[in-house]
Amino acid sequence: MTTLHSGKTLGITSFARCGDGSQQMFQISPGIPAAVALEYAALLQEAVNQALLEAVDGENRTALLWPALYMGEMAKAIIDHLAVGLKRLPGTDLA
Repeated sequence: MTTLHSGKTLGITSFARCGDGSQQMFQISPGIPAAVALEYAALLQEAVNQALLEAVDGENRTALLWPALYMGEMAKAIIDHLAVGLKRLPGTDLA
């Protein structure tokens, strides 16, 4: 059975709409081990959570909202990318 440790990113997911919204600024790079990408997404999500907590409880409430939004978008792109990639691997039971 294929596991997370044997998967790699495919380089098919773009994110960060820019301009008139029809273009994407960034793309997940191909060939990154899935477990490494998932760990990176978790670290990004942790930073998002900390930024949002600071925005809610801190003195400068809005300074961290945009960075939190962008980091959240990056984390989601990685997770979405891995979900698509893992579905394509032989031997996975992902629907």
